[in-house]
Amino acid sequence: MNNSKGIFEEFLEEMSQSDQDSHLTQNEAAHPLFLLERENRLWEKKLEGWEGRLVQVVENKRWQDFLIYLEELDLLKHHFEKIERLFSYAEPVPEQLYMQHLIRSEQEEILEMIAEIKEESFLLGRSTVEKSLFLEHLFLRIRQGISREETRLFEDLRAYVRSQDWQTIYYELLDLGFLFEDVPEFFKEESSFVSEELSREHLEAALQALDIPLSLRGEDGRRLLRLGKFPMNDEANESAQFHAQQAREEGWQTRTYTVRDQTIRYISLRDAHGDFIGILELLEEK
Repeated sequence: MNNSKGIFEEFLEEMSQSDQDSHLTQNEAAHPLFLLERENRLWEKKLEGWEGRLVQVVENKRWQDFLIYLEELDLLKHHFEKIERLFSYAEPVPEQLYMQHLIRSEQEEILEMIAEIKEESFLLGRSTVEKSLFLEHLFLRIRQGISREETRLFEDLRAYVRSQDWQTIYYELLDLGFLFEDVPEFFKEESSFVSEELSREHLEAALQALDIPLSLRGEDGRRLLRLGKFPMNDEANESAQFHAQQAREEGWQTRTYTVRDQTIRYISLRDAHGDFIGILELLEEK
């Protein structure tokens, strides 16, 4: 299975057309639950195709040729990993925890059945009817698992997970990979993303790594942060106080000023409501 287009190549064009017809926004098309539902639809299409082949296999008893297709079932493990990741974002209430237990149990049963297919005893030790019934039961269990995901887990997540957390989930699932390559990019209209798990240590390490001489002052003009060889002389301090007052009163976004042959860029900082909260000073290279 070295197909660079993925294991569901024959369905990608149809699925792409379906996405276009739905008139989804970029974020809707990239929403983690939509991507997982899209992956589930691809699994259902694959199951449908296998069931059609299974009828022919029962008639001519060429099981070895058919079992090659079922090697793709190993990729269900990756799907289950993504579902497991979603469990950590679900509401920790008894009903939800019990539902997670059921899903995990179903997944374990499915993986055990997939492993059994690979055993020689399955091919040689079972009759045609027994093999056919076993696979029909496996396909049924997979469909039941998909249904439970979407009607219980996904619906609960839609109601419980905060909107700002979906981008975090998106990137976590993207790292695990999907069964199709054309995964749209998730974005925030604010063009920024800050996780609640971001710590002061993270910020300090990132600023040190950037190695940019800068200073940050609060609303009252007091310095809150100094990084690198940012000038600390009286002229630089007086210039910062002056530009902070100007930014507060005049509402400009950025200005530059030269202090002792050093060019400093002042950037007005404002909160989500547009209120002035401080000024950022950057030492620009000559």
